[in-house]
Amino acid sequence: TKAKWGGFINGVKHFDNEFFKLTPNQAKYMDPQQRLFMQVCWHCIEDAGYRASGLSGSNTGVYAGMSSHDYFKYMAYPGVETSVYMGTGIASSMLANRVSSFFNFKGDSEVIDTACASSMSAVLHAVKAIQSGECDLALAGGVNLILIPEGMITFYKAGMLSDENETYCFDQRAKGFVRGEGVGAILLKPLSQAILDNDAIYAVIRGGASNHNGQTYSLTAPDINAQAQVIQDAYANAGVKPEEVQYIEAHGTGINLSDNVEIR
Repeated sequence: TKAKWGGFINGVKHFDNEFFKLTPNQAKYMDPQQRLFMQVCWHCIEDAGYRASGLSGSNTGVYAGMSSHDYFKYMAYPGVETSVYMGTGIASSMLANRVSSFFNFKGDSEVIDTACASSMSAVLHAVKAIQSGECDLALAGGVNLILIPEGMITFYKAGMLSDENETYCFDQRAKGFVRGEGVGAILLKPLSQAILDNDAIYAVIRGGASNHNGQTYSLTAPDINAQAQVIQDAYANAGVKPEEVQYIEAHGTGINLSDNVEIR
């Protein structure tokens, strides 16, 4: 593949297993995405001004987005020794479950895979769970690591990746995106409760919406009517008029077809 660029996190193999009450062998067979997500959830709780022990036993949900399973494929490489810890170490469900178990959270624990929308879908699931009263608090976020070359080769052959170190979004030079690694989590609760608890409030989610393209000429091709509809639904759900919006974050894949549909 000519696509050799990416945004990478340094030190993804490093992990303080004793801090999280895990043996070296357990940590070794854990997908690094599980390790990173556990760490970032701890940092998120700290940043929110809480002690992890203070939330033990609470009705806190965990909603984690993940669409990459590179470690599972890596573990199938010749010469990699099978271990009893491999089952939970590479199971995608454990990304959220391990967090809930370690912190002793009693709320829902879900892993969501909607490809590049996984983290945003996780946040929307968490918001809906809080609004319906299923949980009082929620950790929501996601993680993505690039650990083996097969994904890069596959995406490049599909015409998705740029062979430069730039993504030209909404640009006539567009020829694909540059893959990146990342991990993040946010702690969510009802606004009224956050004010009452004198929490540090970074942002307020007014509402949201999701849908599917339905049938298009290709499984991965976008549909302009479906995208228009989900934007309308989000405005309606949030009680916001389009002219009130001052900032929009675009998908902007740097692919002519999807960029053109999105901007229209």
